Amino acid sequence: MQVSRVWLMINLVWGLGWILTFPGQIEAYLGKVEGYMSPSTEVLNVGEKLSTKVMLNTGSSKLSVVYLNLQIDTSRLKVTSVIVNRNVFSGVYMEKESGGVVSIYGTSSKPTGELPSGVVEVGTIEMEALEKGNVMVGLKNYEITGPSNSNDYSYQLAWQVPTYVVDSRVMVTPTEVVGNGTNGILKFRMAYSGVMEGSSCSNDWPVNVTVMSGGQSKIYDKVSVVEDGGENGKKIFKGEVLLDGFTPKQEIAVFLKGPKHIQVKYGRNGQSDFYNEPGGSLSVESNSATTPIYDLTGYPLMAGDVVGRSSQQDGVVDGLDFSYVKTEVNKRTEGNGLLADMNGNCKLESQDLTLLMLAMKDKQEQLY
Repeated sequence: MQVSRVWLMINLVWGLGWILTFPGQIEAYLGKVEGYMSPSTEVLNVGEKLSTKVMLNTGSSKLSVVYLNLQIDTSRLKVTSVIVNRNVFSGVYMEKESGGVVSIYGTSSKPTGELPSGVVEVGTIEMEALEKGNVMVGLKNYEITGPSNSNDYSYQLAWQVPTYVVDSRVMVTPTEVVGNGTNGILKFRMAYSGVMEGSSCSNDWPVNVTVMSGGQSKIYDKVSVVEDGGENGKKIFKGEVLLDGFTPKQEIAVFLKGPKHIQVKYGRNGQSDFYNEPGGSLSVESNSATTPIYDLTGYPLMAGDVVGRSSQQDGVVDGLDFSYVKTEVNKRTEGNGLLADMNGNCKLESQDLTLLMLAMKDKQEQLY
């Protein structure tokens, strides 16, 4: 009987040890990280190439091992390259695509205090558009760990599913304004608040342009602006307009208003904050080749003016706008032409409401 009890204790201890060490049994996640791809949305023509970054946001938590399997419809988006970021991960064990699964496996052997944390670029995936359709990059499985005092422990990954659209996109080509030899030509570069590179649903956002000088003013409705690259991840647009019917060429103030944005006054080149002075210091020329191109990107248009009491923009960001955007965001709709899509990424999410709330501190647009 004594031998049986000893044998039973040995089996219990062995079994308990197996339970405590076998992955995926009762192991609890000891931290959370967010995963996403940048850009998270894009519209491509067949034959176009797309370069995306696989990103993790760990907050203050440290990373020691990252293993990801991402599922991609390679009949529409062909994966041409998978590269682990060797500036972060010294040990690279997997960087490939097979059967529509992109595998990334990297480790860092740095001391605990030097392990990567915060916003971490895990790697790059290069793709080529093959066939029309929507492609979502899903998470098949993963293992992400960080250091503890005794061993590594697992993080839970919240994966934000990106969506790419392969379509026959109409490529917008900027058309240079032809001068008339008399009136000035205004050229400018600008940005929308919260709109980042790859935000394809912001490609058809025209602006209303108002110019003022010396008691004269003129409004030019729905001036097209086109993408002009990016700066620090921010999407930049450029536009130009012939100031027909407006004679001043010096000391001009320019007002821009977007389709869901409050109007902003620009009075100087390189402006980066509120312009609180009378008039303006901008000038134009009638020759398209020599007229200045003004950089207004440092003070983006703030989104939030979407509805009023007549269901149209009313020049104020208030409770009506907040109520509308909050209701729409809760629907989690995706697609183009969404009025509540403040950042132009083709989907309604909490960031849209955040951008509106940032605009509420200004509340109403500048008029003079």
